[in-house]
Amino acid sequence: MSKKKLTQEELQDSINRSRNEIRQGENLINQLTRECSKMERKARTRRLIERGAIAESLIDGADTLNNEQFKTLLSAGLHTGAAREVLRFFQRSNNISAAGLTRGDE
Repeated sequence: MSKKKLTQEELQDSINRSRNEIRQGENLINQLTRECSKMERKARTRRLIERGAIAESLIDGADTLNNEQFKTLLSAGLHTGAAREVLRFFQRSNNISAAGLTRGDE
């Protein structure tokens, strides 16, 4: 099996084609990265809207509070021993779920 010797022009063409493929690959990576970031932002925005709506639905007169008052109210309610215990319970439950374990595996 003999190899065909390439001319300098053929080698240069091959180099140029390879560089073009690399550029196209880099552009695709950038495009996919931007799309991923866009999806993450949309998911975060949706989550924030949903959680804000949940909080407002549970607090009578929440729409009359300014942001600082709303934050203070949430902070006061979430810094109780009961709230911290519920949060720890949820975090443990989520860690077990994230590890792929089911209730029977605990």
